[in-house]
Amino acid sequence: MTTRFGFLVHPFFSYDLEKRFPLTKNLPSNLVEWTLKFLPPFKGTERIELITNLGKTEGYFIVCPLTPKQFVELSPRQVVQKLIQAGKYAEKLGVEILGVDTFLSSREEIFNSFNQQLGIPITSGKTYTTALGLSALKKAAGLLGINLNEAEVLIVGATGDFGSALAQILAEQVKYLTIMDRDELKLDRLAQFLLEYTGTAVRISSNLNWVLKRADLVVFADRLEGEVDVSNFKPGTLVCDFSWQPNISKQAAERRKDVLFIQGGSAGLPNAIDYKYNLLEGSYHSSAIETMLIALEGKVEDRFFKQEISISRVRELSKLGEKHGFELDGFLNYGKILRFGEIEPLGRFFSLKRRQLDRISN
Repeated sequence: MTTRFGFLVHPFFSYDLEKRFPLTKNLPSNLVEWTLKFLPPFKGTERIELITNLGKTEGYFIVCPLTPKQFVELSPRQVVQKLIQAGKYAEKLGVEILGVDTFLSSREEIFNSFNQQLGIPITSGKTYTTALGLSALKKAAGLLGINLNEAEVLIVGATGDFGSALAQILAEQVKYLTIMDRDELKLDRLAQFLLEYTGTAVRISSNLNWVLKRADLVVFADRLEGEVDVSNFKPGTLVCDFSWQPNISKQAAERRKDVLFIQGGSAGLPNAIDYKYNLLEGSYHSSAIETMLIALEGKVEDRFFKQEISISRVRELSKLGEKHGFELDGFLNYGKILRFGEIEPLGRFFSLKRRQLDRISN
C-alpha cells in the first residue's frame, strides 16, 4: 500500500509568488508580505507520483505562504496558526507523513507546538540534510584538491545536534579538527566524547578570526551573532555554511573569488517532478527527499521523527537515498546550484593559490 507524503514549503521572498500570482509582480514587497498573512495554504502541485526501482509513493507539495522573514518577525502564535492551517489542509489531502524544512525545525518552540497539534507525524528533514551536507562537503573538497586526511578542519557551532553529528562523523575521517561554540562546558564534553568515540584528539578554540586563518575547510553548523570577516579565510578555503540562515552574505562571498562558499548539497530525483515553488530546477530540497524516502519505505514510525540527529539514522537515510536512486548532483550556492563541472576549474585555481600561500609561509 502506498504511503502518501506531504511537504510544506514557503516562498523565500515575496517575488517567489510571481509564478503563481503574476499580479504581484508590480506590487511593493511589503504589501505582498502583508497579504501573505491572510492567504490560505494551497497546493504547489497536483498529486505527484514518484516511482523508483524499489518503491512508489505519491504526495503533494503544500505552500504555507509565509517568508522566512515573517517566520522570525511574526509572533509564534501567528506562525503556529498558519502552520496548523497548512497541516490540516495536508490531512484533508490524505497525507500520512508531513515534512518541513530545516529552517522551520530550527525554530524549536514553533516546531514543537505545531507538532503537538497535528494528527499526523512530522519529520524535520534534519537527518537527510546532514547526510547530503556531508556528501557535498566531501565531494567539493575532492574537486578543490583538499585532502581531508591532511586538512585543517573547523566546525563552528559544534555542540548543536547538527554540528555534533558532523563532528562525530568527520572526527573519524580527519586528523586535524577544531571545534568551536559558545558553551565551553559542552565543548569540553564533546571533545572528550570524540576522543573516546573516534580516538581523535580535537582542538577547542574561542578565537574565530585566528582559526579561520588556519583552516582549509570551515563548516558553520549554526547561526552566529555578528558578521564573519571574509578577509580571514585563506586562499583556497572551502566554506560550508550549513546554518538555517547563512552567516556570510552573497555580497560578502563575492568579495572572495579565491574561496568557495556552499550552503549544502542538491540531489536529483529518480524521475522529475514539475514543481516551481522554492525548489531549484532539476534538484530538490534535502528535507523533501527525507520525507519521500520515509514514504517510499512506508516507515511511518516514531524513531524517524525525533528532533535530535543520531549518527545511525544519518547513515540509514544515506543508504536509503542511494537505494532509491537519489544522488548528489551539485552544491547549493546562494539560490543556485553549482554543478561538478563548474567546480573542477576552481580546483586548479585554488590549488595554485594554496601553493603560493605555502611558499610565502615557508
